[in-house]
Amino acid sequence: MLDTPRVAAFSGHMVDAPDRPTPRFPPKKVEAVRKAIAEQLRKRKIGYGFSSAARGSDLLFLEELGKMGGHARVFLPFPREEFKKTSVGYGWDDRFDKALNAHELVELSAQVPQTDKQPEAYANCNRKILEEATTKARALNEEPVLIAVWNGDSGDGAGGTADVVREWKNEGHEVIIIDISKL
Repeated sequence: MLDTPRVAAFSGHMVDAPDRPTPRFPPKKVEAVRKAIAEQLRKRKIGYGFSSAARGSDLLFLEELGKMGGHARVFLPFPREEFKKTSVGYGWDDRFDKALNAHELVELSAQVPQTDKQPEAYANCNRKILEEATTKARALNEEPVLIAVWNGDSGDGAGGTADVVREWKNEGHEVIIIDISKL
């Protein structure tokens, strides 16, 4: 009997921009986060992933899932090049391009919303990730899991990892927290 690959939704912090006033995911923690993600993917036998592709933990998740032969559906709230300007950069652009070329890409909108509407676009993207992961898991007669790289704080605004964790828990699904503050 073959093991059915498990399904994971993913959410996590971006690597800090150099001007971030309070460090949350400093670049020096990238390797520790990568290892923690890889460990959870192996331990949980994840074969299907649903994520966005911001610099830092999203891209680390996509890279590690790809190394294991897994498949991902990558959701962006708006077009690839515009998302890259808002959520990548700082030396992560090539990794972003490689990850998107290796996995299935879904752009949820053809336009970038005005700055004050962007948090809702990110929140909608996260909801779509959770919905798609749940649908895929049900099709496989499996229970999905959320892997989150998170420091446990409320976050910088709406639509972030704290909201994703809360929503996933409210749905009664398993949450695996990789506590970045302890790495």
